[in-house]
Amino acid sequence: MLARHFDVAPENITPETRFTEDLSADSFDIVELLFEIEEQAGIAIRESSFPVIATVGDLLDLLRAGFDHAGVDLILTQKTVKETTPVTAAPLTVTTG
Repeated sequence: MLARHFDVAPENITPETRFTEDLSADSFDIVELLFEIEEQAGIAIRESSFPVIATVGDLLDLLRAGFDHAGVDLILTQKTVKETTPVTAAPLTVTTG
């Protein structure tokens, strides 16, 4: 995803890769990337965590922290599942014999 988003070869992206210096990304590019990650992963990333993302490793750490911890105050929060129309199941018939 990063290689495609920033139009670079995948082998040029490492945890040490810096978004601004190495990928020529500005803050808009990073926010755009985070929204893409949110959409594909079905998560929400709190905007307060955006400034701590300087490298690919920072992004990976943020994502791992969100998935590794259970609690109310997470950097990542699961997106709300859309309501669907309830389906009524057919009655269950049990026979013994």
